[in-house]
Amino acid sequence: MNTYPSYPPIVVGSSRTLRNPTHRSSSDGGYTITRKKWTKPKSSYSLNYPALNAEQFKILRDFFIANQGQAFKFRYPLEDETKICVFSMDDLKADDNMQNHCAVKVEIVEI
Repeated sequence: MNTYPSYPPIVVGSSRTLRNPTHRSSSDGGYTITRKKWTKPKSSYSLNYPALNAEQFKILRDFFIANQGQAFKFRYPLEDETKICVFSMDDLKADDNMQNHCAVKVEIVEI
């Protein structure tokens, strides 16, 4: 299993979300029954790269092409554990900006 690249580094503007959904059902007695959907919460990540040069973009592009639809290891810099994730997007969009750099957002989810 491949590991998400640690270079280029994830920068300010990235975010993470912890999901722990529940199933809810109403009973005839008027109360609600709830139970967890998963045995443990799952994370999703929006990774922000506001100014990648061509070399840095190539690293992300090549990883995206090689691992789209496959699980990979990912460690968010502010968390203590490595998680198994997949891309939650089908397109890798690069917005070109000043001086031969581009801005990229990468969306991944824990499985």
